[in-house]
Amino acid sequence: MNSPRILRRTLLVVLLLGFTLPAAAQAGLVLGPSGKPFSCPDPSVYEHTLVCTSDHQANAFPIYRTSDLQHWRLTGYVLPAGHQPWWALHSPEGKYWAPDITHIGDNWVVYFSAQFNSSLIGLRYNDGFPLQPATLVIGVAWAQTLAGPWNTTLVHYPDQCRRFNPQRPGVCAGVIDPGVVRDPITGRRYLFWAEQPSTIWAAALSPNGLATSGAVHLVLWAKRHNWDCDHKGICRVEGPAPFFHKGKFILLYSGASTWDGSYAMGAAVSTNPLRPFRRMGTQPILRSGNGWIAPGGGQVPVSGPYGQQELFYHALLGPDSTGESDERLLLEGRFHWQNGIPLVNNGLAG
Repeated sequence: MNSPRILRRTLLVVLLLGFTLPAAAQAGLVLGPSGKPFSCPDPSVYEHTLVCTSDHQANAFPIYRTSDLQHWRLTGYVLPAGHQPWWALHSPEGKYWAPDITHIGDNWVVYFSAQFNSSLIGLRYNDGFPLQPATLVIGVAWAQTLAGPWNTTLVHYPDQCRRFNPQRPGVCAGVIDPGVVRDPITGRRYLFWAEQPSTIWAAALSPNGLATSGAVHLVLWAKRHNWDCDHKGICRVEGPAPFFHKGKFILLYSGASTWDGSYAMGAAVSTNPLRPFRRMGTQPILRSGNGWIAPGGGQVPVSGPYGQQELFYHALLGPDSTGESDERLLLEGRFHWQNGIPLVNNGLAG
């Protein structure tokens, strides 16, 4: 019998070579530089610019541009080989995950996760215990143009996981998935991130966006009797994507497991970005369907060419027991509100 991994790769090859999938599975697909669907884990879109997780690829965080949100062309990389942070492991040895692109002042700014280089910098939890080598931390890159050159600095590293897991320090895998929101009333920006394995945190940012300011605050945590849990009963929340809507802060997030297909997206709300968020509804706003599984990693909605709201996210064609990051295809869905709760498409991927 073919393994799920072989079947998954076969489906991907079929898709990329241009063979026909059922119409439902084709819906929502976005085309890359070759005119074919392409992989873009954890997509972040800002003003017709897209960046993606690059994982172990030699050039970190590919930059794509578009004029119609449907056809994307590769224009460069945020952190190409030979120009990666001194404090991080360079790819392909080190991982580069979950970029979030925005514009602050005169600069393009990209927040990201990377594994720190313990041979060059020593980092400790707030109780003084040293971080394990290659733990994921959050950095920021900034440049006046997308062509660079990009400067980088370390923004945040894990400081809360051991507090919640004193008997299980080994579960503290790092901080990932940064996302930024600006309060349009005060002008203040806030950084959100997931601290593995099961919490989402937030802190205020300095005016230039290059450092956190003040205390960190727990804003969302995994719940055991909920869709946050995967097929093995392991519960997680991650991928925070905050935005402001009608006087409130909305937090999109992903939960459960990408790799066993249980992954989905939810939404939560708060009037204060540094206070706990209340979940909106009891079901995901986006879940598997139409031949796609494990949709998630979506960032904030963007305006389409006709004024409609669109959400970009990734999804798989089948389970992936290896946990690889490079075969999650980019999809686009209609973002709208139903009975006061956000929804992507009709709640199903594709």
